[in-house]
Amino acid sequence: MGVNNWKVIYSYMLDIHNHYKREIHAMQMMPRKSVLLILILAVFSWNNCYSDELTRYTRDLPFIMPQFTVPQFPSHTENIVDYGAVGDGHVLNTDAIHRAIQACVDAGGGKVVIPAGLWLTGCQGIGTPAASPSPTPTGFASTPSPDASALPAPSPTIPGVITLTVWTAPDYSPQAEGPAGEEMRRIIARFNETQEDVQIEYALKKPQGKGGLLDFLLTASSVAPTVLPDAIFLEPHNLRDAAGAGLVQPLDDLLPPTLQEDLFPFVLEAGRFDGQLKGIQFQTDALHLLYNTNKVESPPLTWTDVLTRPEAHYLFPTGGSGGLANDSFLAHYLGTGAPLFDELSQLTLDEEAMTAVLSYYAAGIQSGVVPTTALELESTLDAWPIYLEAEVAMTEVAASHYLANRDLLHNTAYAPIPGQSGPAPTVSQGWMVAIVTIDPYRVEGAARFLEWWLSPENNVDWNLAAGTLPVRRSAYQRLGEQDPYFTFLTGLLETAHPYPLAPDYREVAVAWQIAVEAVLTGQQTPEEATAQVMAATMGQR
Repeated sequence: MGVNNWKVIYSYMLDIHNHYKREIHAMQMMPRKSVLLILILAVFSWNNCYSDELTRYTRDLPFIMPQFTVPQFPSHTENIVDYGAVGDGHVLNTDAIHRAIQACVDAGGGKVVIPAGLWLTGCQGIGTPAASPSPTPTGFASTPSPDASALPAPSPTIPGVITLTVWTAPDYSPQAEGPAGEEMRRIIARFNETQEDVQIEYALKKPQGKGGLLDFLLTASSVAPTVLPDAIFLEPHNLRDAAGAGLVQPLDDLLPPTLQEDLFPFVLEAGRFDGQLKGIQFQTDALHLLYNTNKVESPPLTWTDVLTRPEAHYLFPTGGSGGLANDSFLAHYLGTGAPLFDELSQLTLDEEAMTAVLSYYAAGIQSGVVPTTALELESTLDAWPIYLEAEVAMTEVAASHYLANRDLLHNTAYAPIPGQSGPAPTVSQGWMVAIVTIDPYRVEGAARFLEWWLSPENNVDWNLAAGTLPVRRSAYQRLGEQDPYFTFLTGLLETAHPYPLAPDYREVAVAWQIAVEAVLTGQQTPEEATAQVMAATMGQR
């Protein structure tokens, strides 16, 4: 075949390429077997819909073009449901779909019916029916291969508008109820309006458990990696597991240094795994002291200050939460100045610090400063109504709860939680955002979205709408000019510790709570309870 003839065919193929350009871009993200099946169906569809256009290209060829014929499929059908497939997005249907396809193959052809639903599946080889003999086209029998240099060089692939998918939970989406959802709709809409080449869409998943964000991420990464999101919102423990599985990308070189320097230290510490920044915490909270100014002239800064004011009752929860020592206990432990992690980032316990906290608790109960009802309280929320009734002079509260309810308060001031020798640090935890995609163009777009989401204005507006706290220093400069409470929070967050994400922390928190209850009920001395904690936790590591 001459060069001119090949140019005609090339023009014909180029026209097909331009017509299906968007479909081809989408197919690049699919497994090869899926792409092959779609290409076959596309050719059949094109032949049926564009036969007149095909005639235009083949009308004046200097050789005989064989007639294209539309394949005829047998009327035999197989439904994947009959082979056990379940369209709930959770059950893996690879085997059921394979058996339905194979049944069609064995029957000599037909159609496989996939009803409406969310069908989780992967790739698996299928058989091929025996081909019936067909005449060899004579028009191409002896034509030489074309000279590749005579064909026009293909244009380089230039990415157009990229649509990024973000997986998130309902409470962290535009569909969230109340002001938080409205604010997120505004933030995403504004991003899509201002970005010419990147757009954001989101997909909702359960926050936890089977069918949740992490479960879908782990499952899809092994059976259907092309459906993975570009970015994801995760609870801190789930981000830890995703980072351990290698499913989120380092952010150190993706986010501007000015942004990273503006984040409070606990944010960077919380998102760092194996020395790399794998996620950014975008919300937080903080525990602090509340005191009745009619009963307490100045807040206590140390445990000694607390214990030498027997008339100023101080109520904090010691009952634990779900069998675990609560955040108040963790803040008190950190208030001894003892580290929770060693230089290798391994969880460590300080025996003297543990004994000191338990001795403080025992002395509080014995002196009457800490009411015995403390053991009945699981969280600071349980102490709140008791403080409102003015039955105690001091309590501990989460900043988010204080902000939502401070209009109810009178004669109340705030201060840091007392520590052994000075104010104790607060403990921070909150949801995080991370990048999943490895495609360079999509990574760059996702990094832009993270920068937009974490901008001081958006970080302030969304967190205030959601009832939580922003994580950037510059956000508090703006808020502190209007409200001195945020200036106070700035000092707390500068020294805040991230909530421990070490896998063995749960066992430690269980042992701590057992010790607290043993001491406050008089079953053990602080030293005996500490020894039991050390023996239990060291034996598990």
